[in-house]
Amino acid sequence: MSTFTTAVAEYMNSPVITLNETESVLAAQEKLAMLRISALAVVDRDGGLVGVISRTDLLRIGRRRASQSSKRRHALALPNVPVRQVITPFVEIVAASTTLAEAAKRMTRQNIHRLYISNDRRPEGVLSTKDLMQAVVDERVSLPVSELMNKVVSVRASDPLSVAIDRLAQAEQSGLVVLEDEWPVGVFTQEDALAAREAPPEEPVDHFMQPRVINVPIALPSFRAAEQAIAAHSRRVLAVDGTAVRGIVSGMDFARLVARSSN
Repeated sequence: MSTFTTAVAEYMNSPVITLNETESVLAAQEKLAMLRISALAVVDRDGGLVGVISRTDLLRIGRRRASQSSKRRHALALPNVPVRQVITPFVEIVAASTTLAEAAKRMTRQNIHRLYISNDRRPEGVLSTKDLMQAVVDERVSLPVSELMNKVVSVRASDPLSVAIDRLAQAEQSGLVVLEDEWPVGVFTQEDALAAREAPPEEPVDHFMQPRVINVPIALPSFRAAEQAIAAHSRRVLAVDGTAVRGIVSGMDFARLVARSSN
C-alpha cells in the first residue's frame, strides 16, 4: 500500500496551537515568532474554528500599512487590533480519515500550506506541507528534483529590505533566494521579514537573511531532498547543476507530488 493512501490522522500534528479571535495582531505575531510556526488557527470563545492568521496575512497587512505612511520609517507596520478584524475567514477542514493524496489535492487546488482536521468545528489536528514532505521520505519517491523544481524568485544581497519584502509579497512565496555574484548566499523568508519589521526599509536585505542554503543536485531523488530539508528545518531546497542554480523545490512542490500520485 502506498504511503499516500494513509489517513491524515497518521501524519497530522495535534494538539492544534490556537489563538482566540479577541487577541491582537501583535499577540499573533509574537506567538508565531516564539513557536517558529507559520500560522495559527483562530477560535471563538467556544473553541470553534473561525479562521486562520498566517505570516502571509501579517506580511500583507504590515506592508500595506507601511506603504500608506507618508514617511516609511519601518519595513512593516502591524496594527494593534483584534485578529478577528483581519483573519482569513475560510478554513479548509478535512476528516481524519481523508487520505494524504486527497489532502494534498485540496492544498494544491486552494494554494494553501495547511489543512485542519475537525468533525465539530473544534480543531483536532493540522496537516502541513512539511508533513507531506515526511510522507515523500517514507514513500522513498525516486523522482529527481528536476521534475519538481520551479523558477527561483530572488533578490540581490545589496537590495534594500523594502524591495525584498515587496517581492516576497508579490511573488506569493514564503521565501526568496538571496544572490551575490549570481550564487545563493542566503534565504529571506516571511519569518525574517516580520522579525525585521521595525528596521529601516533601506537596510540591505543580507542583514536579515538566513545564511543557511540547502543545495542539492538536480538528479537527486525527491525523498533525499525532502530528508535534507526536514533535517535542516527548512521547507525548500535549491536544485543546482554544477555551479548554476536551476530551480527551487518548496513544500508546495512536494505537496503537488503527493497529489498527483492518485491520478
